[in-house]
Amino acid sequence: MPKWLSILFEFIAYSISQITKIFAIGCFGITLGMSLIVVSIVTFLYLILSGKFDPIPIIVRFVFQ
Repeated sequence: MPKWLSILFEFIAYSISQITKIFAIGCFGITLGMSLIVVSIVTFLYLILSGKFDPIPIIVRFVFQ
C-alpha cells in the first residue's frame, strides 16, 4: 500500500473518531439542558399547584408596565 494511501486512511479514521466525540458531547449537553428545563418547569408547576407561588401579580405587573 502506498504511503499516501495509508496516511489518507489514518486521517479518515481520526476524523471519524473526532466527529463521534463531538457528537457525543453535544448529545450530552442537549440532554443535560433539556433535563434542567424539565426540572425547572415541574418545580414551577409544583409551587403554583401547592399554593406557595402565585404568578398572577407578576403577570399583571408585566402586562401593565
